[in-house]
Amino acid sequence: MMECSNAQRRAITHNKGPALVIAGPGSGKTFVITQRIRYLITHHGISPEKILVITFTKAAALEMKERAFALLGAQAHPIAFGTFHSVFFHMLKISGGFGTDSILREKERRHFLSAAFRECGIEAEKNESIEGILSEISSVKSGMADYQRFESKLLPKEQFRMIYTGYERMLTQNKKLDFDDMIRLCFRMLKTDMEIQRYWQERFSYLLIDEYQDVNRLQAETVKLLLSKERNLFVVGDDDQAIYGFRGADPSVMLSFQKEYEDASMIMLDRNYRSDAYIVNAADRVIGVNTDRFSKKITASKPPVHKIDIQLFEDEKEEYGALVKWCRKHKRLCRETAVIVRTNREIGWIARYLKREHISFSTKERVRNLYDSFPGSDILAYLRLAAGIEVRQQFFRVMNKPVRFLARNAVGEGEIFPALRKFYLGNQRMTEEVNRMEKDLAFLKKLRPYAAFCYIMKGIGYGKYLDGYCREHGICMEEVREDLWQVEQDSRKYKSVEAWIQAAVDAGSVYEGQDCLREAGNVDTMQPEGICLCTMHGSKGLEYDTVFLPNVNEGVTPYRQAKDSASIEEERRMFYVAMTRAKKQLHIWTVKSLNGKEVLPSRFLEPLCEISEDGHVSSDMISSYSMSSR
Repeated sequence: MMECSNAQRRAITHNKGPALVIAGPGSGKTFVITQRIRYLITHHGISPEKILVITFTKAAALEMKERAFALLGAQAHPIAFGTFHSVFFHMLKISGGFGTDSILREKERRHFLSAAFRECGIEAEKNESIEGILSEISSVKSGMADYQRFESKLLPKEQFRMIYTGYERMLTQNKKLDFDDMIRLCFRMLKTDMEIQRYWQERFSYLLIDEYQDVNRLQAETVKLLLSKERNLFVVGDDDQAIYGFRGADPSVMLSFQKEYEDASMIMLDRNYRSDAYIVNAADRVIGVNTDRFSKKITASKPPVHKIDIQLFEDEKEEYGALVKWCRKHKRLCRETAVIVRTNREIGWIARYLKREHISFSTKERVRNLYDSFPGSDILAYLRLAAGIEVRQQFFRVMNKPVRFLARNAVGEGEIFPALRKFYLGNQRMTEEVNRMEKDLAFLKKLRPYAAFCYIMKGIGYGKYLDGYCREHGICMEEVREDLWQVEQDSRKYKSVEAWIQAAVDAGSVYEGQDCLREAGNVDTMQPEGICLCTMHGSKGLEYDTVFLPNVNEGVTPYRQAKDSASIEEERRMFYVAMTRAKKQLHIWTVKSLNGKEVLPSRFLEPLCEISEDGHVSSDMISSYSMSSR
């Protein structure tokens, strides 16, 4: 056996019965899993085809498989590696007669939900909660919950119930299964058909599951049905890295593992082989504030070399400027550097700034186009309509923003405003509305970009309309204001509306090209030689020499929608995950003002330092940290 710690050796040599391995960041969990597979085969004589290894991503399954082949050669061929979805669908295919044409594709999933929105009278293309609703539907299914009692954070209870039933009706009518349905059907099949259950229990006598902190209740219950009398279940995970609650992951499954399996062994991999000791110690102090966790103390294998950099900036412009300056000074280090943020929205902010400063970057996720947001799209539509670009399409987008009570069938096939006047002939109020809109567009055409933005918001009344629309549809107004702030900043940068429109169109082309690359299998986009931009969720499982964590402020991290203690603890776990991606250097930056609004430093910094009202950063860990202020 290769050189390993005592804890790793205990995990690798574990033979029969259930085992819970708590693996901290950089503790060598993949090494432990693959070495245990080798040990089962070479020392215990377990037949390779009796071993099932389940991961959460295709990439993780492939990496595990490649490592197993490197250790065992052709002997590893019969071992089954797969994600939860691929494993359970394989069982449905073999024992339930399902085919690949039953699987709901991602585009179909969104299409079905959009149809359900329309049935409920909600314009799905305007509602930025589509992804959130899909996650909530997934939570209902994966949590084995009653959708009629589910409390949606995004929609009124009755509206969520209607959308859920509409979505399910679309699935039934089209004979489709979404990913959660695969597991639900597999659970039902194994639970109700003892012959099928015995077949799969005999087929796989040893189960190994990676990232167990991310399982949901339905997955855990289905796995239980696969266990034979010996219950050879070996799970590896870290409760402090449970960050996928929005997908239905339930950390309590891992926390209650020893209650579910009273005879289970528990092994703690508490040595970090990845990060500088300063980083390990800082991260340990941050996550130690959480209470709903296994008690542990992670120690560092590497010595303390690079002290952590915590800085306070006036605003994001100064902060991003410092990032640009660092990139220009350390060009050779950029490929091993990541900027990790809380939301995809922030990736868009930083990407736009870096692009303008000609700094190369790559991204693991889709860069959010500001002009794909509904306020950005609406303002761009007004500008293009006034400029005479794609007139009919833009008109239909904004004709009732603000509400003018204009009917689509009033437009006809000819020129828009003469047709409207003809349709509403004799209706003085509607004729006035039509004339006012035409005059507004004529005046808008004469304005420079910033004046045009202000006139759309105040003169035309789009700002007041937005306030009411967001209240009515339960959309977070703070997020909308952030988008508007970014659009306003754009309006100040360009000398002409034409240049502004062209820049927005060019940005859209970049993002569309990026999506094509991703669909073709190229995960990194833009310039791969640059720094990597990713969210805290997207950074999971990755590591970099240098990591920047910008905008570490209240309302960002923790996110503004995290209200209860459980949500705050998950936000703190996300911050912990982001911190522990760094191998050598960690920069934690916070600002006084973000998107034109005063903000406070994040509470997550409290275990590390104090920031006074005058901006001075100090720490009770002077021997471990280098603090500076701007």
